[in-house]
Parts: sequence; structure tokens; C-alpha cells
Amino acid sequence: MVPARYLYNTFRFVCNSWNDMISSAQFTARNTTVNQAKSELFIQIASTWRKQDYKVKLLEMDHKGLDFKTEDSFPRMGKLRSSCDDLILVVNQNRNKNGIGTLYVQNLLTKSSLSLPRCPSDCRHEQCGAGIGFDHSKKQYKVMHMCVDQFSYKIFTLGGSDDGWKRIPGPFDESYDRPFNGETFRWGVPMLINGQVMHWYVDLDEYVVSMNVSDEKTYKTYFPDIG
Repeated sequence: MVPARYLYNTFRFVCNSWNDMISSAQFTARNTTVNQAKSELFIQIASTWRKQDYKVKLLEMDHKGLDFKTEDSFPRMGKLRSSCDDLILVVNQNRNKNGIGTLYVQNLLTKSSLSLPRCPSDCRHEQCGAGIGFDHSKKQYKVMHMCVDQFSYKIFTLGGSDDGWKRIPGPFDESYDRPFNGETFRWGVPMLINGQVMHWYVDLDEYVVSMNVSDEKTYKTYFPDIG
């Protein structure tokens, strides 16, 4: 199979119809989810002159794991929060007129980006838990967001019909159910498994908070008893 990145960089200039097809969201989703033979690692370096800016390098290993190459993906961008396939979730910490940072999704293949609408919680996106995953059943990418003062998750579906954030119940019904101090705890970047299941550490040795991107349900995943 020809790599999607090679197709995009080479054949999109043939004609307008090829460019439209190769640049489409359907093409990106179909090809980035099947071309996972190579191991890739994002390396983010903070700017030395402006703390809100970062540069991102992509380190790519060969299929034998014996060699690698690096590529300057973006010389200047916001802080990388999460990645799934060729999509990265980034927070722009340059404040808008309301003093709030913004989240946007960047496509590493097409170099296009999508700014997400303002979060209903008015989160500044400094210490919240945000991640991007792929719904294999609906073939859609979704952004999950959780901030410490809220008891519900927010979900934004890329290319969804409502074009807005959706609230779903979190794992804790009351503040006293939370295993952490709400004044000091900060949600971290979730660990993404198979592009679909997210896990958040909640300052507890008993379980992590999990979510399946497809069914949009939160639950507690308990650690095994190693006794």
C-alpha cells in the first residue's frame, strides 16, 4: 500500500478532483488508521523566546526499529496535548479577548487545522485533561475534555452535525466521591489505547478513570491485585 503522506505530497497536484479526494476527511481517516506499521514519536520543544510557542519534530522509526529519521513538522505552534493517527490536538495559549486559550486540531498530512468552539466551562486549557481519539464504529474523530471543577465530560465530534460540545456524565456524582482534592488536582493528558480508549490518572492507586470514545461512557478501571 502506498503511504497516504506520499500520495498527498505527490498526486494532489495532478488535478483538482485528485486534490479534493486526497485532501478529504474520508481519505485521511481511511488511510491514517490502516498505515500504522511504522512507529512515530512527536518531540515538542519549548521556544526560547516566547513561552507560549513550541516547535514539533516527528521522529519516525523504520519497520525493523533499527533506524530513524526526523522531520520538522511545525516550526511554531501551540502546546501539543494529544495525538491520534495523523491528527494532533493543540492548545493555543495566546489569549483571546476573554483571556481564554483555544483548542484546535492540526492534520499532519494535509497541514490543515480546525479551531474548536469555545468550551462551555470557559476553561483556560492550561491544566485540563484533553485528548483526541477515533470512533471506529462511526469513523469519526472526537475530542474529549475534562476540567477539575466540572463533573461532566465535554465531547466535540469533528465533522459532527451539531458542530458544538456535548456534555456527558462523569464518573463522580458528588464532590465527595472524587478521590482527589478539587482545589489542587489537575487533570493530565489521558493515555490513549488503540486510538479509542482513554485513561486518566486521578491520584489514586486503586483505579483510573476511563472512557471509550465509541460509546462515550465513563467508568473506573481498577488495577489488578498483585498482592
